[in-house]
Amino acid sequence: MSRITKIVLSNFRNFTSKKISFDRPLVLLAGNNGVGKTNILESLTLLGRGASLRSSDFEEMIAEKAPAFAVFAEFSDHEFIEKIGISFERNSKKKNIEINGEPLSSKRQSEARNQLINFICLTPQLEQLFILGKSERRDYLDKIVSDIDSQHLTRINNYQKLLRERLLILQKYGTQKSGEKWLDVIENQIVELGMAIASARIEAIDFFNRAIASFTSNFPKPKLQVSGDIEENVMKQSAVQLEEIYKNKLRENRSVDLANFKTNFGVHRSDFDAIFSEKNMSAMRSSTGEQKSIMIGITLARAKISANYKNQPTMLIFDEVVSHLDEKRKSDLFAEVQMSQLPAFFSATSKDLLPSQYLHDNSLQIIEV
Repeated sequence: MSRITKIVLSNFRNFTSKKISFDRPLVLLAGNNGVGKTNILESLTLLGRGASLRSSDFEEMIAEKAPAFAVFAEFSDHEFIEKIGISFERNSKKKNIEINGEPLSSKRQSEARNQLINFICLTPQLEQLFILGKSERRDYLDKIVSDIDSQHLTRINNYQKLLRERLLILQKYGTQKSGEKWLDVIENQIVELGMAIASARIEAIDFFNRAIASFTSNFPKPKLQVSGDIEENVMKQSAVQLEEIYKNKLRENRSVDLANFKTNFGVHRSDFDAIFSEKNMSAMRSSTGEQKSIMIGITLARAKISANYKNQPTMLIFDEVVSHLDEKRKSDLFAEVQMSQLPAFFSATSKDLLPSQYLHDNSLQIIEV
């Protein structure tokens, strides 16, 4: 199993210079609030295939008054990577990536993405996913789908660009005939991508639910679902019928969308939920403790799917999660992570927040930050 053995930070967030060696598969970063535990976890995720832990702009990560930041790591048991480094320059806005000492061009960075670690993260913010807004839930849904379909986030980005382009055309031409042909072309592209996005969501969630049902877990086995104008009808109507409905709705809404300067129909308005199986209740209506347990269950399932079904190098990150769990749930979490045999990084304000039986476990390394 791939594992990070060392990380070196230079002018990253609050660290002018920091080197940490990891000699166990499970790592706890312990320290007071504000010392930089989450910053270390964020630096690790920069070396992965997805968004960073906070999804922050690179400029925000550069230490104050420094011209650039750099993050370097060494791996063991990775099929392709022994060393990897990423840096970002403030003035040029240039991101540089090196793998095994060789700089990668932009094209090769994209090609190398599938070799990178898939970090599956749970943060205090994500624990509250089901009481946050629809857009946050939808973003998390699309992260899950991208675990299964590597092209999904590219489709989402292209779809969002088309929505912005459509609104700009509406702003320029209104509903005049002079802009109609252009709008028809853009809306056809929106429908094509929107249908692909909806289908990918339905297929991924179905796969995810079947996988969750097969796992042994002490955490809730939620049934995930997506609700939306298009997704709810994918299995009920033919693709041709649904595409026609989608196109007609965009055409009918042109005046309303222009007035509101937003597109009021489409897959960008869908929502995500999880049904708490034991009570047959939506996660949105579950208690805070149940919601946290559901999110831990989903996080563990995502990691197992990534590692076991997709055969991707996978690592878990739990930022301050143990701080909010009772003793049984803490023990369950560590037991399941150990059973998964995946490397995992935890953060907490004190090592005393760990279940007592794990304080001297040979698989766990405690680092005071």
